[in-house]
Amino acid sequence: MNRLFLMFFLFSLTACAEIDRQKESLGPIEAGFCRHQCDEQYQQTHSDSLYKSCLRKCEATPSEPGKNPYFVALARPANNWNDTGIDIQPGKSYQISVVGGQWYSNPYWTSPLGAGNSKYIASSSYLLPGAPEGALIGRVGAGPVFLIGNSAKTPDNSVGRLQVTVNDAPAGFGDNSGSLGLDIKKQ
Repeated sequence: MNRLFLMFFLFSLTACAEIDRQKESLGPIEAGFCRHQCDEQYQQTHSDSLYKSCLRKCEATPSEPGKNPYFVALARPANNWNDTGIDIQPGKSYQISVVGGQWYSNPYWTSPLGAGNSKYIASSSYLLPGAPEGALIGRVGAGPVFLIGNSAKTPDNSVGRLQVTVNDAPAGFGDNSGSLGLDIKKQ
């Protein structure tokens, strides 16, 4: 058992050292995949302290609107929401589409892209009750949470910062892992 722990510990140190080395050149896409690597590392080590340390090393500025519409949404983001870095202005809307990836919001099943698991409908404790568990959801500013699934437009008359996440209970994000690649384009 000690040999296995030592192997995972050395793997973790190596992965964190590589992240340290590359951090200066990370752009928004690479930073998202860096966080995805942290998720994978956590699945192997189950060490909260290593996971948090790894995430701190991956922090990067979100993509700039119009410059790089591709965004990586984590299933286990800080404060339960992924900040896209996109501010929705009055009269403007964005199309959000899942272009790849895979995430788990329940350790026993994976979500087919952003659609969530239609066999499990979210209860009142979830961020978006009545929508599939594990579905991609969003909110703009202080507006209501809305279902994105595999593709959706931001609600009309929305104003504020666009945030996205997995439909889960706020207390349930601890067992989430993985990420989805999103294409976010101004309409």
